[in-house]
Amino acid sequence: MKIIIQEYGKAILTSLAAVLILVFCLYGIVGTEGEQGIFALLQKYASNAGRTYQLYEDREVYHSVIQRNPPTIEYIGQDIHAGEKVKWQSLFLASDADKRQTAVQVISVDENQIEDTSYIFPQSGTYEILVSAKDEYGITAWKYFHIPVQRRKVNA
Repeated sequence: MKIIIQEYGKAILTSLAAVLILVFCLYGIVGTEGEQGIFALLQKYASNAGRTYQLYEDREVYHSVIQRNPPTIEYIGQDIHAGEKVKWQSLFLASDADKRQTAVQVISVDENQIEDTSYIFPQSGTYEILVSAKDEYGITAWKYFHIPVQRRKVNA
């Protein structure tokens, strides 16, 4: 026994001192709600008591939503004449992944921002129009269209 104490005594005393210092230091930790010591904090925050699986259910819903295809946006071929007011809803259709119709919003015409639901093309030519559509889950699609605009109608 004397040999064991002589050989391993120093290591045992050093490790015992280190453990006592750690316990003394960690006992001084105070939580936000007054919990005293590391063990009280671990008991409070590491426990599963009172937890629900709502977070996991929300994660599954999130993954199913982000895997959805974005809405598809189509141009409805229509004659457009310069100087005539055109409603965007009559030019574009959008549908979500479930084939339900969604709202269409025109973002820009020839890189000029648009906020109105209608527009008057000032002259004939081809216009670049950026259109967006968002489904009920917040999945958004953007698409550029090159739309031809004809000269004004001449009334006879």
